[in-house]
Amino acid sequence: MKKLLLYIAGLLAVIFIVIQFVPSNMPENDSDISDDLLVTEQAPENIKLLMHQACYDCHSNQTKFPWYAKVAPVSWLLENDVKEGREELNFSEWATLDARKKIKMLSEIGEEVEEKKMPLKIYTVIHTNAALSAEEIELINDWTVKLSDQIMEN
Repeated sequence: MKKLLLYIAGLLAVIFIVIQFVPSNMPENDSDISDDLLVTEQAPENIKLLMHQACYDCHSNQTKFPWYAKVAPVSWLLENDVKEGREELNFSEWATLDARKKIKMLSEIGEEVEEKKMPLKIYTVIHTNAALSAEEIELINDWTVKLSDQIMEN
């Protein structure tokens, strides 16, 4: 029994080492923030801070990849989450959206945050500063409603 456990542990160690050579294709970051939501809409500093802490790693081209983003199989999960997040909503491309799409996205942001669907629970376990308090959720909701109203007026 002990030999079997050692064999399994050795096999798992070899597999772990081998999978480190499988490349991941992490999405590229972009330092150009000219089309970014927080820049183009002149967001208040408290909103900028909250959005960067809770949203921007998955929903922008300004992802801060942690050290474990280079370790398989975690790297594969991160790659998938960031690509999926950017496909759903990429704050770095905000200025390229038309007014109708912006209003729809703002409504969805408020809804997802209020229903605590975003940020993802698995993200907040590791990034505890991304977990939003009730007050922070209210701040984001109020800001998205106000911004949506401003876009409708223009």
